[in-house]
Amino acid sequence: MVSGPLWRIRALGLRWDSSEFQVALALFAYLGGIAVVFATGNYSQEQQHLGAENFNIALAILDGRGFSDPFGEQTGSTAWMPPLYPFLLAAGLAISGSKAIVSIGVLSATTLVLTACGTWLFRVARSLDTAVPPVVCPVLFAVWVSLQANWYFALTTDVWLLTALVTSMSAALFAHVHSRRTSSLAWGLLGGLAASSSPTLMVAWGLMGLWFFATAASSRRSWVRAGLIAAMLAAPWGIRNTLLFGKFIPSKSNLAFEFYQANVFDEDGIYDEASMSHHPYNQLSLRAEYASLGEVNFVKEKGDKFFDEALGEPVPYFRRVFNRLRAVTLEYHPGFVGEDRSPLYSVKRFVHALPTWAVLCGLLFGARRHGRVIVAFLAFGGLALLPYVMVAFYMRYLIPLAPVLVLLVFCSTDRVVAATAAIRRQGVSP
Repeated sequence: MVSGPLWRIRALGLRWDSSEFQVALALFAYLGGIAVVFATGNYSQEQQHLGAENFNIALAILDGRGFSDPFGEQTGSTAWMPPLYPFLLAAGLAISGSKAIVSIGVLSATTLVLTACGTWLFRVARSLDTAVPPVVCPVLFAVWVSLQANWYFALTTDVWLLTALVTSMSAALFAHVHSRRTSSLAWGLLGGLAASSSPTLMVAWGLMGLWFFATAASSRRSWVRAGLIAAMLAAPWGIRNTLLFGKFIPSKSNLAFEFYQANVFDEDGIYDEASMSHHPYNQLSLRAEYASLGEVNFVKEKGDKFFDEALGEPVPYFRRVFNRLRAVTLEYHPGFVGEDRSPLYSVKRFVHALPTWAVLCGLLFGARRHGRVIVAFLAFGGLALLPYVMVAFYMRYLIPLAPVLVLLVFCSTDRVVAATAAIRRQGVSP
C-alpha cells in the first residue's frame, strides 16, 4: 500500500492519509459491487423484509398508533423490539413513502458502514507493530463479508446498525487499551445507543464500562459521567415501558419467550427454519394467543414453561447451552435453506472456526505482543455473545461482531508469524 501525504478531512474530525483513503475507496467499490449484484438480483422479497417486527412497528408509528403492533395486527403498545431501528425505518418511510426505497437505503447504509469498518480495521492494524502487512486486516474483513453476504445484502435487518455500533464500541475500546484516550462522553452515548438497539450490546457495554472504571483510578469520575449519560438516554424508553406494562424493560420485552422458543420448542437450542416458524410473526395460533393474553402475560406464560422444564430437568437446557457454545466458536450452522449445498460451505465452516483456533494458537505459540488488545476484544466479544449462548442463537446474531472477530484473527496470526520469524532468525527450524 502506497503511503503518501496526509489527507485531512476536517468533517467529523476524521484524518485519513492516502493509504487509508485508498483502502476505503477499494472497499467501497468492492462492497458497492456486491450490493448492486444483490439489489439487481432476485432478492426483492428478502430485501423488503426490513426486520419483520421492526417494520410492522414502523408502520404503526407512521399510522399514529405509536410504538405498537409488532405482528401486523392492532394488538396495542409493545416493547417486543428495541426502539431505535423501528424509528429509523419510520423516518425513512415518512421521507420516501416507499418500502422499496427504504430497502435501497438500507443497502446503501450497509455498504457505507462496512466500508468504514474495514477502513478502521486497517487503521488499527497500522497503529500496531506487526509482522503481518496491515492491509491483510481489511482483506480478511472483505472475505468475511463476501462469505456472509446474504446476511448483509439479502436481508434488510438491523445488521448494518448493530455493525456500526459494534465498530464504534470497538474503536472506543481500542483507544482505551492502546492509548488510554477513550472519551467518556462518547462511551456514554454508545451506551444509550446500545440500550435502544441491542440488549446484548447493552450488557457488554455495561460490563466493559465497569472494567474501564476499575482500571482507571485517576479518571473514575469520567466513567461515572459516561454511565449517567447512558442512563439519561435510556431512561425515556425504560420509563415508558414501566408506565405501560407495569415492569421495568430496559431494552426489549421478549427475553422469556426466546428462552422458551430456543430451549423448550427447539431440539438443539439453535434456531433453524422449524423453530423460527414457531413465532407469533410466522404462526397464526401464537399470534392469536399473543393478542388474547397481551404481551406481558404472553411472554410470562412462555417463560414459566421454560423455567418449569429447566428446573424440573436441567440437563436438556445445559445440553442446548453447550450446543450454542460450539455453534458460536467452532461449529458452523447454516442460516439459509440450501446453504449446506453451496460450493463455499466448507470455506464458511473453516472461516467460522478460524477466530477460535487463531486465538488459541496465538496465545499458546505466538510472540508476546498485542496481549492487551487480544484480551480486551476477547472480553468484549465474549460478553456480547454470552447472552446468546445462555438463551438462543443463530448465525445472524454473530454477524455484527465481524470487526471484533477479524481483529482477533489478525492480532493472533501476527503473534504466530512473529514467533516463527524469531525462531528462524535464531537458526532453529520452527
